[in-house]
Amino acid sequence: MSINKTQRQQLDEALTSFLDAIRLYIIEKMSFNYPDDWGLIYAQSLSPFHKKVWDNGLLEGKSPKELIDFGHLKQFVIDNKQYFREDFKRQTGMLPTWFEEISLVRNDWAHNHDIELDDAIRALGTMVRILQFVGMDEVGEKIKNLRLSFFPEKIKVVEKEVVINSTDKRESIVAKGPLLPWFMNVRPHEDIERGNLDESVFAANLGDVALGTGREVYRDPEQFFPKTYFTAGLKNLVRQVIRGLNGNQDAENRVISLQTGFGGGKTHSLISLYHLVRKGKDIVNWELTSDIIDEIGKPEFENANVAVVTNSTNDPTQGRTVDGVHIKTIWGELAFQLGGRETYETIRQNDENRTAPKGLFKKVLEKTAPCLILIDELADYCVAASVCLWGL
Repeated sequence: MSINKTQRQQLDEALTSFLDAIRLYIIEKMSFNYPDDWGLIYAQSLSPFHKKVWDNGLLEGKSPKELIDFGHLKQFVIDNKQYFREDFKRQTGMLPTWFEEISLVRNDWAHNHDIELDDAIRALGTMVRILQFVGMDEVGEKIKNLRLSFFPEKIKVVEKEVVINSTDKRESIVAKGPLLPWFMNVRPHEDIERGNLDESVFAANLGDVALGTGREVYRDPEQFFPKTYFTAGLKNLVRQVIRGLNGNQDAENRVISLQTGFGGGKTHSLISLYHLVRKGKDIVNWELTSDIIDEIGKPEFENANVAVVTNSTNDPTQGRTVDGVHIKTIWGELAFQLGGRETYETIRQNDENRTAPKGLFKKVLEKTAPCLILIDELADYCVAASVCLWGL
């Protein structure tokens, strides 16, 4: 399906606005590094054909700004990536591809070739992405609005009309009405929309959270939960833990082993528990959890003591010194985290001698109840992720 005459005019408007904005951006970037001869540096990246056009344009009295064109941009950014990393960061390497994508559509437009609707929509979206990176949001918004008119109007949308099947109680979905583009129904997170999402942020570390050294997006519950989707599995896990800590039917010693594949969300689930049980009763009226409180249960405790053991919080050989106490074993680590120096004294002798406290550790749990022990990626002990809890 090719774009129509009206859409060609709108595409022309978008291309013109985009090129004007990119010219200003390039001049600003290059002038900062080459105040007097940025045009000379720019021209060095041109192919022989484009260099001849550039030189002829200068002879005709045109300014270097007027001569910057779509056909130059791919090679220009390849030769000068270092000047754009500040704005595009990890996506700098994508710039040549993005500019080539736009240039191909522009060439089809200039030569009056048919332009596929999908290609036009994609090029317009790429223009918006680039303009967002460089902070030209006003021009980007204009092109985004032009792009909306390219979407077909007569498509069907799925509206959720729930029909309960009497035999298996499953929900059915009925299709109705005109379909809007997905990005008009769902707004991606700003990092995704701008294309500057740092994927390393997904490397969650429970130990860092507990030690206060992790990324703020994981350490701060006010940032963590708005980016956390409570799946049915996570709700069920939280419900089990809250019931156990409340001292209800699940109040006996509990060990829950999280069973998911690699990347299945074990660490994210443990971090969720870490923040929720430390907040205790406050989650009932907390804006970030109030809408799911009936599904996860209401804590009856002010807060719970939490201990975290991971491959980065415990060293079974060297031990760890904190507040003047040299902790040598997991038992000592758990006792100290749950109740501080006073509770650690209960099993100090066992910890110093590196012997298991056996039944003595029950006194630690009784002193610090309700308490939660989170174990994650403890490779030395062949544990992937587990939750241990002791209720009121």
